[in-house]
Amino acid sequence: MNKANVMDSEPFISIDMLDFDERLTGVIEGLTKDGFKPEIVLKRARELNIRREIRARLQREFDAPSPDLVKHFARGLYAGGYDNATATEFTNIVKQEWQELARSQAPADRPAVDPPAPELTVDHATSGPPASVCLVGNLLEIPIFAKRLGKRIDRSDAMLIFYRSNTKKSNIRFGGDEVSVNDALLRAIHLVHPNHKSPGGRGWYDWIMSDPATGELRSIDDLRRDNELFRRVLETAKS
Repeated sequence: MNKANVMDSEPFISIDMLDFDERLTGVIEGLTKDGFKPEIVLKRARELNIRREIRARLQREFDAPSPDLVKHFARGLYAGGYDNATATEFTNIVKQEWQELARSQAPADRPAVDPPAPELTVDHATSGPPASVCLVGNLLEIPIFAKRLGKRIDRSDAMLIFYRSNTKKSNIRFGGDEVSVNDALLRAIHLVHPNHKSPGGRGWYDWIMSDPATGELRSIDDLRRDNELFRRVLETAKS
């Protein structure tokens, strides 16, 4: 993947079946006999590897801020010489403030560590024939389903109402109501686990759509990042 016609020293994807990353679904499907698409596989795998590495670096900085990061924040805030004592002082301050920021961004009713997500099954009673992508004014309506721990929750009326100009306004129509992405996920979970309190998921990553050109399953989050995917979906709605 790094050099043409040269085998990499490291595998381009790694799969842990005990802790499966749902974002690998599209990559794996691209390796099947019927859906073999090496270009898509490599593109998606490269993006996932970059994201993992960035997250790992952020986590290392969160756990133990590096000297370069600490010095970056100290610059302009300290008039004296930047010696070892100052570096230690600012390291502690940066770490404490970073952790406090993370706590302040979390919902008040959400535990520090999410409980294990329940295993979910398809809600057959509300499944139905697949809906079609359509364009209503400036809004795209896209059929979707929820997916958790490799399990799929279907409803024939589950539809993403996508605002291209302001994705924060995008909602999901579920059970006849238009609600936020996270609220829709909680409703989906309640179909099979009525007493569950929090989705504990990843928002846009937990809702899946089909790429109209390839049939590849993609998270609806990809619509906000992949202009080509959005173009294909829009063309499907106009046809």
